[in-house]
Amino acid sequence: MDILAAMLKIILAMALGFFLYKRHVLSDNSNEVMSRLITMSAAPCMIFSSILSLNSGDRSYVYILLIAGVGLFAVMAALGFVIARFLSPDKKTRGVYEAMLTFGNSAFLAFPVGQALMGDLGVSYLAILNIHQNVFAYSYGIFQLTKGNEGKAKFNFKKVLNPPTIAALLALALYLIGVRLPDVIMQPISFLGQICSPLSMVVMGATIASFSLKNLFTNWRYYVLSAFKLVIVPLIVFAISYAIFGPGAVTNVIVIHCCMPTAVIISMIAIMYGADYKTTSSATGLMDIFCIGTIPAVWAIVQMFS
Repeated sequence: MDILAAMLKIILAMALGFFLYKRHVLSDNSNEVMSRLITMSAAPCMIFSSILSLNSGDRSYVYILLIAGVGLFAVMAALGFVIARFLSPDKKTRGVYEAMLTFGNSAFLAFPVGQALMGDLGVSYLAILNIHQNVFAYSYGIFQLTKGNEGKAKFNFKKVLNPPTIAALLALALYLIGVRLPDVIMQPISFLGQICSPLSMVVMGATIASFSLKNLFTNWRYYVLSAFKLVIVPLIVFAISYAIFGPGAVTNVIVIHCCMPTAVIISMIAIMYGADYKTTSSATGLMDIFCIGTIPAVWAIVQMFS
């Protein structure tokens, strides 16, 4: 029931954004403004507070997950690169599919799901993997989304050194050296970070409302993408993780991270950098619906080997 409740929160927030757009309360311009608000202020606050909330009792798993996270995103990016060639012959759209396959909703959805399935330990471990998510999303993710826009794609290090990435690296450094900031500082940061997830879903719903719902349910590529992102890729990653780490918390948290639908922040970045946000929003919206059933199913398969 906790998983179902987490999914319903997403659907209701998206429905609110959809309704407000149709009632002309929100617009394309407001979506862009709120996307900038999320990526430049709310997201960094959420990242910073979640990392520094980790329990410092046993850091061995922290180091394991920091290393495993690099390998995880390398595998996800490689799988995305291969699968996207099948989904789209167009170079511009292909990069968008790569990004959607690489990055999952590791914050808003994974945290409550991790809490439901693994307790506080799941949230803490997911926060570590979320560091990689943000560093790669705002660097390699931007590269994927924009590489077909104009000319030959290049990494832009000015884009990498953005507020979310800086927040992740600063928080990790403070955590590893054992610095604990006082509540008078952390509570306002955490408070501001709490608007990130619901506001992101509202923007997502408003973005979906800006184009025909027919494209959401009639594009065969979205269904194939959902099957890979929500079921096939998580099971491939589970097999690799199981072979390396065996059954246990590390494997479980990696699977939870991987079986999430595409991260909402990918659509936020797409809007911000002029990429194909309609594809990211539509496909993510469909995956958010499907994952209500796929997450429990994948978790049940994983537990058969525990």
